[in-house]
Amino acid sequence: MSIAKIKKGDQVKVIAGQFRGSEGQILDVITNKKNPNKVQMYFVVSGIKQITKYKKANIQFNIPGEKLSISRKIHSSNIQLLVDNTVSRVKRVKADDSDKKFVRIYTKNNKPVPEPEFVKRTKGIKNEDLKTINSNS
Repeated sequence: MSIAKIKKGDQVKVIAGQFRGSEGQILDVITNKKNPNKVQMYFVVSGIKQITKYKKANIQFNIPGEKLSISRKIHSSNIQLLVDNTVSRVKRVKADDSDKKFVRIYTKNNKPVPEPEFVKRTKGIKNEDLKTINSNS
């Protein structure tokens, strides 16, 4: 899988694993290129596969300790794109317009996939920030 059919900002549903049935927005796309013959893709999805990290306080610089909630990565085979609350695969078709080479299209209804709004991912997302991300989507 050299080209990602799912982009940052898309709404997805987890179809396999511990968090099956959960929905969220793609925050980050990670590729593992250690082996050139086998490229693996991972996605960071908001609100899914969260861990809690504790940041130690630094008394010397007056930095208080804090509790961070971080989303971990999910393999690309465990998620699918959401279309009107149903999952659908995506295919890439050559565009008729000259400005774009390819367009993403849903396989179920052959409608074009809307371009997502990109969300910046920080290393540690606090619970309050995560609630605002989920409420906006």
